Amino acid sequence: MKSVVFFDVDGTLIKGNVNTTVIWHLYRMRLASSWLLARSAFWYLLWMVGLYGDLDEIARRGARELSGISRAQMDKALELIFKEHVQKKIFEEGRKLIGDHRRQGHHVVLLSSSFEPFIEKVARLLGLEEVIATKLALIGGVYTGGLADEVIGGRKHKVVEAYTKQFQPDEVYAYSDRYQDVPLLEMATHPVAVNPDMRLRRFARRRRWPILIFKRVPV
Repeated sequence: MKSVVFFDVDGTLIKGNVNTTVIWHLYRMRLASSWLLARSAFWYLLWMVGLYGDLDEIARRGARELSGISRAQMDKALELIFKEHVQKKIFEEGRKLIGDHRRQGHHVVLLSSSFEPFIEKVARLLGLEEVIATKLALIGGVYTGGLADEVIGGRKHKVVEAYTKQFQPDEVYAYSDRYQDVPLLEMATHPVAVNPDMRLRRFARRRRWPILIFKRVPV
């Protein structure tokens, strides 16, 4: 493998958070409760302002609230949600950058703490195939409210370490918007901060990493 490119999704390729966007529309479609919507917004807000950093617990809480939804129901809902709502949140600059990498023969991977079914839909919109994200547990085609594996969360650098050991790429690119992903960015041959939060912006400037600002979304 010549080069591999890891893109964070929330805030990096998409405006906002995929989980929160999907849960809002699941609520509107009566597949999620108002209580789930309120709690999802509350925990996401705390995480955004840095008052709560346990992504593992946030993921476990979110997964529990999806208990009882069948995969068929979820897939049907996600097709509509992503076509009508999430697609509009993808940054045009991100689309172009992914295209540039692919034209150079680079292998692009979406790496996210958000739930795998959601990130797989993002990948499809971007013409990508490989996704590494938090897996939801399924039994008999129904989401159990549990997780099928560890939360990606703060483990992104460990995931990338294992990936690079297996495939031995010549170069590694990494793009993220959050300071918590510094361990991931430090592992990359080419680390890039995209729409960075304040702490990552300062850190990137000290390290002289490139900083990109994505703003344009489809009208």
